[in-house]
Amino acid sequence: MIVGNYFKADYFDILKWVQHDCYNQSVNKIFGMAKKRFIRAQIIVGIETDLYNLIKEKTSFDHRLLQPFHDIIAAFYRYKRPNLSKISISDYKKYDYKQILAKEWNEFLQKELNRIFNEEKTLIRAIVKAVAFQNTQKGYNAEDYIWNSLNYIYPEKFTSQIEEKRIKQIEETKNHNKKKGVEVMELKVNKSEIVNFLKAFKLSVSKFGISTSLYLQAKKEENLIKIIINDPAEIGIKIEYNLSGEVKEDGFISINYYNFISVISEIEMDSEYINLKFENNKFEINIDNAIYKFSATSVNNYKFISFSNNNMASIKQKDLKKAFKYTMFNSMENAIKTGSFPNYLAGVKFELLDEEMNLIATNNYRLSFYNLKNVKGNFLQEGTLNSKTVYFLKGILNDENNIYFKKIGDEVCFKTNKMKMISNLYKDEFPNYSVVLSDNKTKSVIKFKTKEFDNILKRMSAPFSVYKESIPLTIEVKENIINMNMKSPDENSANTKIKASENINDCKISFETKDVIEFLDTIDDDYVKLHINKEDDPVIFTLPSLPDYQYIIMPIHQTEDSSKL
Repeated sequence: MIVGNYFKADYFDILKWVQHDCYNQSVNKIFGMAKKRFIRAQIIVGIETDLYNLIKEKTSFDHRLLQPFHDIIAAFYRYKRPNLSKISISDYKKYDYKQILAKEWNEFLQKELNRIFNEEKTLIRAIVKAVAFQNTQKGYNAEDYIWNSLNYIYPEKFTSQIEEKRIKQIEETKNHNKKKGVEVMELKVNKSEIVNFLKAFKLSVSKFGISTSLYLQAKKEENLIKIIINDPAEIGIKIEYNLSGEVKEDGFISINYYNFISVISEIEMDSEYINLKFENNKFEINIDNAIYKFSATSVNNYKFISFSNNNMASIKQKDLKKAFKYTMFNSMENAIKTGSFPNYLAGVKFELLDEEMNLIATNNYRLSFYNLKNVKGNFLQEGTLNSKTVYFLKGILNDENNIYFKKIGDEVCFKTNKMKMISNLYKDEFPNYSVVLSDNKTKSVIKFKTKEFDNILKRMSAPFSVYKESIPLTIEVKENIINMNMKSPDENSANTKIKASENINDCKISFETKDVIEFLDTIDDDYVKLHINKEDDPVIFTLPSLPDYQYIIMPIHQTEDSSKL
């Protein structure tokens, strides 16, 4: 959608951006309603035309085919409803007005399309033809018919007000495919590289509209293969990634994200490369002589990611990847995959200081703090990375080269030797974590072998896996004997005693067992230290190899009557 003023007094910018955010859904609705009516008419008359056979299984298309039609309907809605622009500040803050506006816009679009299709049935066929015959003369003629029909669909009082520069801009969009495009593109890409990239990005697939495009660019002279994805969801990830491979024929094409990822991200094969080919508006994936084909379109114009390299901090990719691993909980990753994470798991805070950076993640009951050294650049910046951004970066960072990054407004920019990326920052306020950080003046410190401690906890907690509620672990030290106990409300219990390898002050603490097991399964260190003060103080884990790292769990207050747990 082109966001701008289409007529005098078209100043309701909030509504424009709501319509922009609903664009994928709206364009899909235009095509979906036209397709449904067309197929129903074919079934009623009992005739299967060539157009029917082309369109009946069609699920993806270039959104720009219907963008002018959509944008004029969106402008007419704003023209018809000027009173909506008079929202008071108090109402806007009190209610989620954007959701209200989106609901009202979607309801209007549904009714308006029903009205248009009832009055102008030839438009149904034109929309179907524009999609079925995209990038052909038949398709161009259908696009022209749709555009010209807008002059009599809407009253002259409205159409005469549409600004000339806006009409010219829409005309340019409408004619995007009438320029000579690429007819053939052929290349092969490294299998493991593209599979790893798409698996890392697949976490956002549920947010995409059905017509969301993925772009592939190939340049033979530079042997450049670039894959491009723009996530239209709130996270706003935009990424350009250079793939390894061989270019046989230049090209720049747009293909449906769902079609591509459903084939590529799940494949298992022996060969090192995947062969890709685009010809006659068909995209072909050849995997060990198994061939997959679906529609694609050539691309003539595309706005690439652009930001200045000035004032960018940098760090080794492998160091940032380890920091993300030790900071973001596994349960956070699982919540990301299922799309069910609550707000307090939605970010990893970064604080860029003088040649070092702090990373912090919390869910209000536990917290991880990681201090990264050897960060080049002393730019004082901070923000909260969305957990999906962190999850994606964890999946692709893997070598000795640096990653460069900086904050620009509400976005953060990343750059490596293979990638450019922009992502929105999480906007909600991050909790004040400093109140629970340890000053290393703890009363008691217990040192465990990581694998041994992990095995003990898994063995003790196994009998309680059938319980809905998590059973806490109590650690009590008396006379250098470490007693670990788990007790359920119905009096089932597990107990382990071990002799401390060094003197430990007597202490006692209770906390969630699963939180410790998850931590132990994440780290690579051979030893872990448990710091205990009072029973109502946070439990703090540190690592000998990372003196500034802390993993903190809030305690559970045990009662004498275990049935009250």
